[in-house]
Amino acid sequence: MDPQTGLDARPRTGEMVARYEQMQQRIRDQLDAELGPFPWQVRSEGDRTGCGGEFADSGGVVVYLPRWGFEGGIPDADWPRAKQIVTEITAEYGFTTATLQIDRTGDHETSAADEALGAQYNFATQANTSIAVTTGCHLDDAPAG
Repeated sequence: MDPQTGLDARPRTGEMVARYEQMQQRIRDQLDAELGPFPWQVRSEGDRTGCGGEFADSGGVVVYLPRWGFEGGIPDADWPRAKQIVTEITAEYGFTTATLQIDRTGDHETSAADEALGAQYNFATQANTSIAVTTGCHLDDAPAG
């Protein structure tokens, strides 16, 4: 399959952003219910870039969703449960390939990718805690007309 056909077959950007926003909300809610509550805030606004690699010059975009977080870390004793919550929820959304894993006293991080769509997330806690999600390459939603 040529790259453009593959891109055309993927869900549109709006659908993926909505799915990943829902995923982030579920993560925050579950972490709050079991280990918090935490003072979540948007720590950086989202962004968009063109696609690279096989989808360069395809007209597709990669979306960096707003990064959520809070000042302070999750205690070391709570990290295994926090990681389990994030891993279980993100797996439901296709993030099944573990990437960066750090597990040191006061410094924890877990990341995974959805290899089929090229999306990634990163959940980290140290002096501060954050979760960041990036979509894979998708075409923008068709303009209303």
